[in-house]
Amino acid sequence: TLASRPHLDSITLAGSGEPTLARSLGEVISWIRHTYPEYTVSVLTNGSLLTDSGVRGELLPANRVIPTLTTVFQPTFECIHHPHPSLRIDAIIGGMAHFRKEYTGSLWLEVFVVPGVNTSDTELAGLKAAIERIDPDRIQLNTLDRPAADPGVLAATDEELDRVRDLLGVDQTDIVGRHHPITPRTRETTDAARLVRATLSRRPSTIEDLVAGTGLSGGEVAKILGILEQDGVITSQRGARGIFYIFNQDRDDKETS
Repeated sequence: TLASRPHLDSITLAGSGEPTLARSLGEVISWIRHTYPEYTVSVLTNGSLLTDSGVRGELLPANRVIPTLTTVFQPTFECIHHPHPSLRIDAIIGGMAHFRKEYTGSLWLEVFVVPGVNTSDTELAGLKAAIERIDPDRIQLNTLDRPAADPGVLAATDEELDRVRDLLGVDQTDIVGRHHPITPRTRETTDAARLVRATLSRRPSTIEDLVAGTGLSGGEVAKILGILEQDGVITSQRGARGIFYIFNQDRDDKETS
């Protein structure tokens, strides 16, 4: 728990969904900053609500905000994100640029690379112009590292990521890569099966991902996965990094209905 003051790189607000939809977001950020001032508070967001001055104000106390940008073109935006019809990418970019002017913390911009969709010279020229307008402190290039909802979506190769980085031409650009383990958590009062299940409900993961993210041993994780798969709670699928375990949302909906 946070009360034990574990070593953490950051307390990151992400969740299963969009954090800026939470009515209490600003209150949560301020509480963490006040109660645990030694930690960096980061917020991951799709940026769609940065057009709202109230949402921008809620984010101001955060140490770091990381919105996602994939394109400047509406058809590409709709292809990648399948957004609500009211969302316009030009307005979202404007919201990001407005937030940059108000925000004194560290603004990082995640650029999610989808080969063949947002990697043409025209797409990247548009992204470069938008990045110059938003003026983030750092760029993170990311790509798919787990099974996608759309089987046609592929991960970018290292060569493709290098090309995108070079064409964007931003000095402070990190290629996030396909897998970076997060700091293991302590196990003091953790229900191991519940922790594994909660992790999989947020994202498909390999055994290695779960070991790195929960602090459990490989044997413990494998045993729990076997039980969950036998009970129909999860399924498995082979991906580029090995076997991914995927939460069965339909089963969960039936159990809670």
